[in-house]
This record gives sequence, C-alpha cells and structure tokens, in this order.
Amino acid sequence: MSQEINLPIPTYPPFTLRSSLIDKDPVIWVHLLEGYVKLFQFLADGNFQYLTIKSKQQLYQFLKSYLFETFDEENKIFSLGAINVDIQKNEAELKKMVFNAIRLYSLLKFNLIGESIWYFIGIYVNKNHTVVRGLVDGSFKSKLNDNKKSGNISSIGSVHSHLEKLILNGKFTEKDLTTLSVLLGQSISTKTIVNLNSGKSDRVVNKKKSIEFAEKFVNSEWVDILEKAYANGRGLHAGVAKNAMIVSLISLPATQISKLVKSKDITKPSMMILSPLLCSIVISPEFGDLIVGTEEKLGFLIPDVLDMQPEDSFAGEEPFPEGLDNLISIFPDLTPDKAKAVLQQNENDVEHVINMLLENPGLIDDIKVSK
Repeated sequence: MSQEINLPIPTYPPFTLRSSLIDKDPVIWVHLLEGYVKLFQFLADGNFQYLTIKSKQQLYQFLKSYLFETFDEENKIFSLGAINVDIQKNEAELKKMVFNAIRLYSLLKFNLIGESIWYFIGIYVNKNHTVVRGLVDGSFKSKLNDNKKSGNISSIGSVHSHLEKLILNGKFTEKDLTTLSVLLGQSISTKTIVNLNSGKSDRVVNKKKSIEFAEKFVNSEWVDILEKAYANGRGLHAGVAKNAMIVSLISLPATQISKLVKSKDITKPSMMILSPLLCSIVISPEFGDLIVGTEEKLGFLIPDVLDMQPEDSFAGEEPFPEGLDNLISIFPDLTPDKAKAVLQQNENDVEHVINMLLENPGLIDDIKVSK
C-alpha cells in the first residue's frame, strides 16, 4: 500500500451524547464502537503511515477525547442501557485496542503530552504498569514507531507540568493521588498518608520492580514543584503537595533519598531550610520506620544536640536549652530569644521543633517571647 488514505475519524463523543445514545439509540452507539475498533485494528496492522495528514489530526483528537472521557467516566452514572451486552463488549475491546495502538506506536507518535498522558496512566497503569512506565520514561521500544529518536524521549517532565497545574489550581484529587502511587509502584492507602501526617507509622508499602522508574520520576524538578505548591506550609494547597511528596518519597530506597536530598545542595542540618517539605518528611521518625536505612543514609541531617550547653554561662543565669545554636543555624530568621522560647514550649525537643518549623517556617513569626 503506497497511496494515502483519507479516513474520516469522528471524535469520541462526550458523556452527555454517549449517555443519550446509550439510552435512545444503543444500536447506533454499538455500530460506532465497532467502527472505532476496526480503525484501531487497521492501525495495529501498521497502516498509520498511510493516513493523510487530516486523518492523522483527527486520530490525535480522537485519542485525546477518548482518554479524557474514559479517565473521567468512572465518576459518571449511565442509564440502564449501559448494561447492553454488545455495548459492554465493544467498549472493552476499544479500550484494549487503544492501549495496544499506543504501545505499538508510542505516546509521542500520537502527539500525546502531559494531560493526555496522565489520563492514559490513570486508565491503564493498574493492569499494565510495566509497559505504561516504559512508555512514559521512553524506555519501552514501540515496534511500529519509525522515529527512533521520539521513542527514547521521556515524557516525565510533561507529566510533571500537568500535575503542577492540577495542584496549583486545586484540581488534584484523591484519584490523582492514587494514580500517582500506583505509577510509582506503591500500594499505599489514604490511611497511611493520614497516619504519616499525624505522627504514626504504618507499614503497608509494597515495593515492586518499579524503583528504577520512581528514581527517574521523583527527581529534583519534581521536588521543586511540590515545594513551590507547599510554600512553607502556607500554600493554598499545601496539604495536597505534602501528600504527593509523601507518596513520591516512599517509592524510593534510602540510598536514592539521600542522593535526592544532596541534589538540592543540602549536606548538613543548617541547609534543610532550602527544601523544608522534603527534609521535614525524610527526617521524621515515622518515615524512618517505613523506609529501611533512612536514618543511616540521612545521618548528615540529624543535628548534634549533645554538648550544646555553653560552658561560660554566668552563675544564676538561666541556661540555654540544648540545641539552641543548631536551631538558629537551620533557621536564620529565628532569633536567640525566639529559639529559646520555642524550645521551652516544646520540652526542649530539638528534633520535634525542627520538624515543626520545617513543615511551617511561617510559625517563626508567631513565636511569643516573654519579656
């Protein structure tokens, strides 16, 4: 076959139209689904290259609309007509054929970027995690992708950008958090995140053969995105950013977490303020209980609270709380009086105070100093 084929490809109908077709004209919807299935069988046979530019553009639009509608579909309620056996059969077949086409040609071959890739991940990662991760990071070799360069290009940065928009616009949902956890190889539950946030540890993390992908995804740029959204604990969506950071970090081994921290130029306690959300999580006892070896690999972040008592305190003068100098070195905006006050208010628990202020550096402004 050498001649170009002009194949009209209607976009995938939105929910309201599909619902109406299912309810009033199910036969029409069955035939339309059959047409889509035949289209993707045609593509699976290696015929994408013969489509005209117009047909390719229509295909790209179909894929974007299909992925969006299918990702969003589980939250919608169809009419009773949706139980039609032929409809269910053809919808399941189309879902399988769309995945197969993207697997054969790659994400970039079909002009899929950030938003559409995230929908693709959400739809398929549960049952096809290895292939999905490979397509996203560019390591999977698509058999029918004749552009070898695009086959090696990672889409991780594009996904990062989309997730940043979701978080900053308040549209990052629990479903998105679950999708992220599965993508990174976790079976972490919402309960686990709540427990970590409330100071409890809960070993339900399930590490599989996903560490290599997680190490690529949870990089310095991703940390920056979450730190920006967290905004020292005062961001509008700080809680969402923190949960995303927890899920991301739990996917990594202690060695990689140490490398990630050092990639932010953090090599000692006084530098933790450079990435407060990251550091507040990784030095917490609860996180150490979840990730084996964390305390050993991140020992350079643990302040030495011993021998911090000044030897030249004057007789009758109230001694400084232990760890005062360390606290001030970590938080430059913390005056000696405020450092002393916050330690005394927290039973001189230096690690607790450090965690508290890393999570919300803005608390420094609220510390009351007795006169």
